Amino acid sequence: MKLIGKILWIIFIGLWAGIGFTLSGIVMLLSIIFIPFAGPCFRIAKVVFCPFDKEVEIDTGARPVINVLWMIFGGLESAAAYAVLGALLCVTIIGIPAGKQCFKIMKLCAFPYGASIG
Repeated sequence: MKLIGKILWIIFIGLWAGIGFTLSGIVMLLSIIFIPFAGPCFRIAKVVFCPFDKEVEIDTGARPVINVLWMIFGGLESAAAYAVLGALLCVTIIGIPAGKQCFKIMKLCAFPYGASIG
């Protein structure tokens, strides 16, 4: 059952969101100003591709200034999108495991600096 959930996640959410975060990281690398924001994009993409076996721990006190800048330049929108997607998936019983993964990714999208992925 877990294998089916992982395959469905990759097909419907993980592949597309992972490609989006990877492309965002590449675009940020092309500019000089946004290079510090490319690393979190690649870290988020790594989690988004297959989040089921990963744990995310957030330390909101670590690097608060750059976390606020991240929120201004797109972190808030991506975190809100994953919150809405997680809530929609949790409406159905079969979508609850994927909804939990969306909430995990939401935390990482909101505070990528100081987050540890295990």
